[in-house]
This record gives sequence, structure tokens and C-alpha cells, in this order.
Amino acid sequence: MDLYSRKIVGFKFGKSLEAKWGVEAMEKAIKEARGDTKGLIHHSDHGIQYVSKEYTQVIEKNGMISSMGEVGNAYDNAYAERVIGILKNEYGLGDNFMTYENAEKAIREAVLFYNTKRPHLSLNYATPSQVYEQLISAPVFKIKNNLDLGG
Repeated sequence: MDLYSRKIVGFKFGKSLEAKWGVEAMEKAIKEARGDTKGLIHHSDHGIQYVSKEYTQVIEKNGMISSMGEVGNAYDNAYAERVIGILKNEYGLGDNFMTYENAEKAIREAVLFYNTKRPHLSLNYATPSQVYEQLISAPVFKIKNNLDLGG
């Protein structure tokens, strides 16, 4: 999730906690950023997938800074906990699903709806996607990325 806009920028529903699913989600988020990720802060908990060699290499390779909350302290990752709660409680993702495919479809639809249809009070009733697009298209963002890319 991009903290400024609250947009979910990368996700992957995996059948296990293997690092490859986290890596795939992170690669989606990096692609969504449409520019340089150098200096961005990636915050997570101490999940096995986030401390894996494969995952941390993706963070380092893209010039990002890794930040991890204190073990057992959900308040260190309050924004992520909040969005997970919304997805579970408002969009039914805490329910049981008959098949993996049904769960995967429900997740895709919930994330799409959350990003594009759910206004946030903290965003002056804009949606995360609206705020994210304004951020990405802002002149300062473009200048930063052009400079960082040597442009």
C-alpha cells in the first residue's frame, strides 16, 4: 500500500507463505510506481516472506529502504492492519471460500473496489486511485524521477 494515497499497489494471493508470492507482489508494486523507487521506505512486519533473502534482495536492488515493526506490535504497522481489516470486514475476505480460484477472484475484486470506488475521509473523500494518479502525474514527482534516472 502506498501510504500517501492508501492505494494497494501490489498484492498476490499465494497458497503458502513462500517468499515467491511476496516477491511477485513487490514486483507489481514497483511496476505500478512507474519510476524510480530509490529511497522509498518499505515497511512490513517480520513475516517469513519479508525477511527472506529473495524478498530483501528485491528491496535492495530497487534502492528501497527496509523498515520492520517491532515483533508482536500491531501498532507499528497500523496502516496495513487497517486496510486488511477493511478488506476482511467490508468486502468479506475474512470469509471461507470453496476454492482457491473463488478466493483469488474475490481478492482481485475487493482490491479493485477499494482502490477505485471507496472514498476515504482522510483523502477528502477521494479514492486511493484518484490520489495516487495525482501524485504520479505531479510535476515534482516527474522531476524527481527524471533527475534520479539521469534525465
